[in-house]
Amino acid sequence: MKRRDFLKSGALAGAAVASGGGALTAGVVEASEESKRHRTRGDLVLVNGNIHTMDERNPLVSSVGIRDGRFVEVGRGAEGVQGARVINLRGATVVPGLIESHTHFVSLANRPGYHVAEWELASSTADVLAALAARRDRGDVPAGAFITAMGAGVPNIWHERRMPTLAELDAAVPDRPVFLYQGGGGPARVNSLGMAFFATVTNPTVTVNADGTIPGGNPNQSNAALYHLRIRQTFADKRRSCLDAQAFSASVGLTTVLDQTLVATALGTLDPAQYDPQPSHGLATLNHYRM
Repeated sequence: MKRRDFLKSGALAGAAVASGGGALTAGVVEASEESKRHRTRGDLVLVNGNIHTMDERNPLVSSVGIRDGRFVEVGRGAEGVQGARVINLRGATVVPGLIESHTHFVSLANRPGYHVAEWELASSTADVLAALAARRDRGDVPAGAFITAMGAGVPNIWHERRMPTLAELDAAVPDRPVFLYQGGGGPARVNSLGMAFFATVTNPTVTVNADGTIPGGNPNQSNAALYHLRIRQTFADKRRSCLDAQAFSASVGLTTVLDQTLVATALGTLDPAQYDPQPSHGLATLNHYRM
């Protein structure tokens, strides 16, 4: 099973109601004793709603049936779920309710450039290149702005077990700099325009090898490169990156995240007003200085 399919199936299994209207319990049909016994096993029918399934073949249905905690009917009302509790959604929207209890969402939302989180869903180097090209093709990346992919994308999750080459990156995105950063400390890889940018930076300088790789290690050249991208971020950049992160999370069925990234700065207080903002600070700290 592909990771995307797994996420979709998990998202469907965790469906939750999201509505701006009144309490949905007003639509509950009073049930028999048999129905009440079914309730203890989680039997439920949702009708008259806009239910997003996360299934590209059948993305929106008006009803679902759940028996013993599993979806048994999608789009066919209460068939096979007789005696279950019925909730009339009265046009409310139902979206997946998958909760990620350990994530690094603030780091994702803080990533510089026009970030391609979708590389985490890739199964091959070709998929990575296609995702980078698709980000460029959206038409909103200004000339000179980086297209980036960082974090969970590492070669061992792809069929070829390697990063894209310099030539492949140049072919996929020939007119914007690209920066790929593995794991939490590099190494990294850039295309030719990325190499040209890092050749101009100082304090610290960044070493880029002839094949476009930027070493990790100590001193960590990949982190030095990341630093130069982060210090050039504006608040508008951070806001866009945050919205992109939210959209990506929603696209794989996440409606709730618990961030495990934020660490208190060792000054004995969590008050963000006590610190000078740094590019690596969480959004809450950075936003404090923009209010």
